[in-house]
Amino acid sequence: MTNETPAPRAIGAGELVTKADLKPGRVIERWTDTTPTAIRVPMPCHERQHVTATRDTVSAVAVCRACSQTYEMVLEPDFDGGHFAILTVAHVPHLISRQARA
Repeated sequence: MTNETPAPRAIGAGELVTKADLKPGRVIERWTDTTPTAIRVPMPCHERQHVTATRDTVSAVAVCRACSQTYEMVLEPDFDGGHFAILTVAHVPHLISRQARA
């Protein structure tokens, strides 16, 4: 018998995502905007930021321009002819500030 904690459930497409949810391995689902040539996927960390993929993209690495949060993204066909995005938090960026030497 193991004492492993079960993985948290995926955050649904319409659910709010908090900074505490952005832990490596966390799965977040998102609805997309699909046009004849592209698919726009909102970033879970900053909903006003989007990544744009081509219609033949199946998977990609997505990076938020506002905070550098990185996700592994998979696009699945939706029942209405569009797409559904499944994003897995890849890492949480850490930046360290240093004083320049004089």
